[in-house]
Amino acid sequence: MTASVSSSASASGRGFTLLEVLVVLVITSLISVVLIQGLGTVLNLRNSFGAQMLDLDKVILKRNLVRLPLSGLVGDFNDGANIFAGNETLISGLTLQTLSRRPGRPTPFTLAIEFNEEEKLNALVYRESNDKPMTLVQWTGERARFKFIGDPNGWLKSWPPDSMAANSSNMIGEIRPPQLPELIYIETNSVQEPDFAVEVLGRRNRIPRDPIFDGKA
Repeated sequence: MTASVSSSASASGRGFTLLEVLVVLVITSLISVVLIQGLGTVLNLRNSFGAQMLDLDKVILKRNLVRLPLSGLVGDFNDGANIFAGNETLISGLTLQTLSRRPGRPTPFTLAIEFNEEEKLNALVYRESNDKPMTLVQWTGERARFKFIGDPNGWLKSWPPDSMAANSSNMIGEIRPPQLPELIYIETNSVQEPDFAVEVLGRRNRIPRDPIFDGKA
């Protein structure tokens, strides 16, 4: 009985062998390597995803800057000096959604596509009244252009279309067809900057004594 108790105490008090310690160290090292590699992968994915989100935010911000004045387009008096007009490289008219002034009042503006032939660089340049021009977006590619829709003939290179101008001149009375197109399309001709369109929200008929434009509303 005494010998059995002594043998059990000896066995329970025995420490780990060198082989057991080495096995534990190897397993711990393998687990540490896997964890570190996994952590590195997670960090790389996080940085990559964060950079993509930042780039996406920049794209959205740039496009919102372009969309804002175009979506806020309004017509002028039929005999006004700022009746909306557009061609492949220049848009001019009145907008309620200004970028450098307090929004809400019709403000003359222009939006131009400027193209550098040598660098193949397009730039959208915005200007309100006689203020300093602002470059909103730049991208490389072939020459970009504006296109317009709002006429039965489909996409047009300029606005107003000849058909609308002819119909307008033959109308009796002061009411004219809408000055504004339904949609303005920016054809970027670039892989870097995809095409996009802006719906004109304020499209409606204009009459000469519209209270929005008499300065008293």
